[in-house]
Amino acid sequence: MTNTSHPLFDARPDTLPDWVTEVIRLVARAAEELAVEHLLVGVIARDLVLQGVFGLGEGRQTLDVDFGVAVADWRQFDDLKSALLA
Repeated sequence: MTNTSHPLFDARPDTLPDWVTEVIRLVARAAEELAVEHLLVGVIARDLVLQGVFGLGEGRQTLDVDFGVAVADWRQFDDLKSALLA
């Protein structure tokens, strides 16, 4: 991965539950250790940028955390899955 964004969980809005922040950290850590490209998407990603970076009002609240990952093959998928389950 050649481009990375600012670690937004350090600027997270206070309205996010602690467990959501922890899920984001765990997925990011596991993906980075395995050199798996990953991207936080969905409403949580939008809220992190709008609230945490720009200080704008709260959007629609949801408790799902969506990621996109790009794995090279099934072995890398299995390695990431095992790391997340651990």
